[in-house]
Amino acid sequence: MDILTATGAQLDAGYSNVHRWLEFQFRQMTRDQVEVSLVMRDAVKRLHARPVLLKEALSVLTSTRASAILSAFLDALTRGGPNGLPRPIEIHAHDPTRYVGDMLAWVHQATASEHELLDSLFGVRANRMVGEARSAEKSEDEKMVAEVLDKNLEGLGRPLKLRIEQTVRSQEGIIMTYKIVNLVQFYLVTMRKTIGAESTLCKTLQEYVHVHPPNYADIRLYDYADAAFFETLEAQGRSLLRFLHPPDANLSPPLALRDATQVLREIIAVYDTSLVDADERETDFAKLLNAAVDPAVEMCERMADLRRTNTGSWDKDVFLVNCLEYLEVSAAIVSIPHPARR
Repeated sequence: MDILTATGAQLDAGYSNVHRWLEFQFRQMTRDQVEVSLVMRDAVKRLHARPVLLKEALSVLTSTRASAILSAFLDALTRGGPNGLPRPIEIHAHDPTRYVGDMLAWVHQATASEHELLDSLFGVRANRMVGEARSAEKSEDEKMVAEVLDKNLEGLGRPLKLRIEQTVRSQEGIIMTYKIVNLVQFYLVTMRKTIGAESTLCKTLQEYVHVHPPNYADIRLYDYADAAFFETLEAQGRSLLRFLHPPDANLSPPLALRDATQVLREIIAVYDTSLVDADERETDFAKLLNAAVDPAVEMCERMADLRRTNTGSWDKDVFLVNCLEYLEVSAAIVSIPHPARR
């Protein structure tokens, strides 16, 4: 019993020494690029036998890394890299898509780097291609990596969220708003596949926000961007119905329809170049077509009804056919689901 007691005391002293040394090492991990030594990895492995000590050491790590990552993000926004290269992200604030895209790309890269650091620290060796979705079944070490990663990155949530909100809110052009929506959706889908839907960053992009006008209150960040886009699109549809006039004598499509079709063509071009999987976009695009096409078709129908003629209704039908044909061909839409087409 005396030998067991002495041995236990020596083991506790040894684990305490490892714990203090590990905390000291974790406090030094304030740089962007951090090397994990074999001794540090072995120390973490040995502290698995003392979960309380390991948890205390990891709390020091999360505090240090969270502060370092947030500081690096703010520097990337306002100062840029060493010697001014790369240039500060906020220097491109006048270009909304590049601004939002650069912020999300930086966060995504920081997430990948931090994940590699923690995988190395905990000795997690995953035979996984870059960008491949992680398995739903996780070992204890992988669960610990995910938990520490969330805490390390949680400081990025608020500054990222505020800047995306401000950028979306400041946009008046419908095309630019749609591009921002596609960017946020792409990174949201990518982060879900790589670090899981329950990660801090995924929750940030889906987090509830309270903004004005009232019909945007208490909705998620991605939904807010999406709602702002559709609000602008619907406003454009209402403007088409505001100033109606009889068709021209040659029954050609009106100028308002041509302008609306040009906007729709640009939206389709953004849709075609989007990096989000087709399955993720199909439902949203059907809703988009309904919001963009239906008001244009209704405008043409009302204009046709305004034409006064003594020759019957054939010229009204010709005008409506001309408008629908122009809408279909110019916007390169394969099928427009509207009763007037039939």
